[in-house]
Amino acid sequence: MRTIQLRNHKTGQVYDLRLDTLPPAQFEPDAQATQGIEVELPLRRADTLAPAPGDVVSSLFGAEDWRSEEAAANTCEIKTAPYRKLGALLAEYRARACWLLDWADPHGLSIVPLAAEPLELLTEVSSYGFIPKVAGVKYGSAVLARSYADCTQLNIHVSDGDALLALFRGMVRLVPILAGMFANSPFAGSKPAGVQSFRHVVRRGLANGGDPEVLPKTVRWEEYIASHQALTVLGPWFPTLFALNGMIRLRPDRMCVELGVTDLIADPCHLAGYLALCRRLAYRILLHYRDSEPLPDWFGPDDPAIQDAAFRSAMLSAVRLGADGLCCTQSMKAMRMADAFAELVRWARESPVLDDPSLPFDAALPGLIDLIDHGAPAQRLLKQFYELHPTCSDPRHGCPGCRVSVIEVCRHLASAFGTQMRKSPG
Repeated sequence: MRTIQLRNHKTGQVYDLRLDTLPPAQFEPDAQATQGIEVELPLRRADTLAPAPGDVVSSLFGAEDWRSEEAAANTCEIKTAPYRKLGALLAEYRARACWLLDWADPHGLSIVPLAAEPLELLTEVSSYGFIPKVAGVKYGSAVLARSYADCTQLNIHVSDGDALLALFRGMVRLVPILAGMFANSPFAGSKPAGVQSFRHVVRRGLANGGDPEVLPKTVRWEEYIASHQALTVLGPWFPTLFALNGMIRLRPDRMCVELGVTDLIADPCHLAGYLALCRRLAYRILLHYRDSEPLPDWFGPDDPAIQDAAFRSAMLSAVRLGADGLCCTQSMKAMRMADAFAELVRWARESPVLDDPSLPFDAALPGLIDLIDHGAPAQRLLKQFYELHPTCSDPRHGCPGCRVSVIEVCRHLASAFGTQMRKSPG
């Protein structure tokens, strides 16, 4: 077995990376590969809904490794362990979220689960732990001040390098669909942002917020590792995560695909659906890799020559219109995001995989159907806003009534999040 040693410059950990891979026909996908999530939760003052002070939030960090800081000083990231049983994963996340809710209340804080800062244009930058060390290298402090951009990250593990590349290639083609359907950041500067995912607008300004790599099928695992090792000359951040994009990236140190595609998923039913869906999608993508079969047409273009342009166009549409945006099929036809998502759900439901008894797919299906029928969370938030504030004296720049209405929507969202988290599953 051939291995090389790599260092994670964020943690200092040195790990062995295996270079040998199996031929596709000999690879057998794991029907219940481990998944773990990292959820970035923004804390705000309960009275004014201003971002929580960084010196208060920083007291959360250091004692437990399941919670950590983010660039925005008012954000706490909750991490779960990797699980085979999705029910156990969700139970751990609920328990951690409830702990954070209970901690926040006596501090006069609440969790407002929006994926981008809805009220202020700038955000206090975290001074805790690792963030100051990378501010100059990775982002720059001026950019960090606009970096309130919270998501639900999902890690899907694959043991074989070439199979991991195949999973990455397949999931990349689904990024615009998932981004549009889970859009949850329609406000900025105390008014509607003109988009349904302002988080993705913010992400474009970050050094690792670009489009995913386009990896031709001819690129093998050893070649990929060698080419990315060469990037270490550019600075200490690069060998930490290898891939430089934020929406979806390969993590050789964890042997997983890390999906930061979706805005923060606030509704537990939507989250359950997302986890169950991604597990089945991953399994079916890897079956197609094993059997050397093409993926369905609605996955989007497979040709590297047009994939990048099609991706950019679809992402712009997803960010602006959410479920009503348009994506491009492999046969170069326009398809509504919600319709493509419905195909994804159908395809996943037909997956020849043993069901997870802790979260049967049909039990997670209502959350997915809700998105198909009623659109992305951002659409519902905007509907609430316009019911509260049907007219605006200054639609371009916002008015005092806009801010009042955004705050009211945020209060309702915070209350619903607390109720849903504390509610017994099922």
